[in-house]
Amino acid sequence: MMAAFEVKEIAGKGQGLFATRSIATGQVILREKPLIVMPDRVFQMSDMRDLEDWLDRRINKLSSDQRSTFLALSDCSNGVSHEAEKTYSGIFFTNDMDFNGDAALFPTMAKANHACVPNADFVSRPGLGVQDLMAIRDILAGEEITLSYLPAGSEGSDIKAVRQAYTREWYGFQCSCQTCCLKGAALKLDEKMRQRIRSVQKREFEHVSLLELEELLVNLEKAKSKLPYQMDMNRLVFERALAEGNFKIAARIVALGHMYDTIVNPEDAVNSWDYALKSIFVQIGHQIIMFPA
Repeated sequence: MMAAFEVKEIAGKGQGLFATRSIATGQVILREKPLIVMPDRVFQMSDMRDLEDWLDRRINKLSSDQRSTFLALSDCSNGVSHEAEKTYSGIFFTNDMDFNGDAALFPTMAKANHACVPNADFVSRPGLGVQDLMAIRDILAGEEITLSYLPAGSEGSDIKAVRQAYTREWYGFQCSCQTCCLKGAALKLDEKMRQRIRSVQKREFEHVSLLELEELLVNLEKAKSKLPYQMDMNRLVFERALAEGNFKIAARIVALGHMYDTIVNPEDAVNSWDYALKSIFVQIGHQIIMFPA
């Protein structure tokens, strides 16, 4: 089968990934090993000089080809306008991704451009030592493959002005994706939805009603929030529904959770939601207990 994507130059944006054929929801677009993995203890170092020393040593261990690949990546640090001004730390922090709690550099995946409502997401496979780039909706041949660079639990779910301020500060560009270009009634509808998301995210979980939490899940899916974040929230709301004895919401969330797990873990023989999907829900007092069917 032909490769699912190709790297192409984009005027004003550098490089990007484009689908060479139709890609179905849940399909792995790219599986890539990290060039560099920076442990979180290093990432969190308070003295930048110590971090840069660690990075220097790691890059010096790369092969000539690997070093060339690293240096070809962009550096969005403040004031960098020429190749000669690039720094190791600037390149790394412009392109790094979360990898099971650490920071890692995947040079091909790093070429995927940002969109506030992306068509792909990355999923860590620490057991395999790889990161998967996966389609979170159907992607047409010729369509650009995009990721969200923003944190799902905060700015990534916020209104246009907040999202654009984030990309300007951290990546040196003002987002002009399809969602940021909405106007009129469509923009108002999107902004209202995101305000609802943020109003829930900013409150203590126990002070949010179950109906509000269910609405949050719906809105996160509409916003194409990062899959791991949606999965975490889905499980929390499911447990809350069981605790409150709400069978209808619990059942709806099981179906949603099963779908997400199928997308994120397509190679697993057992879906983590199979037990719930195949259980009988019995209400005892104010709680719902699951029994194997």
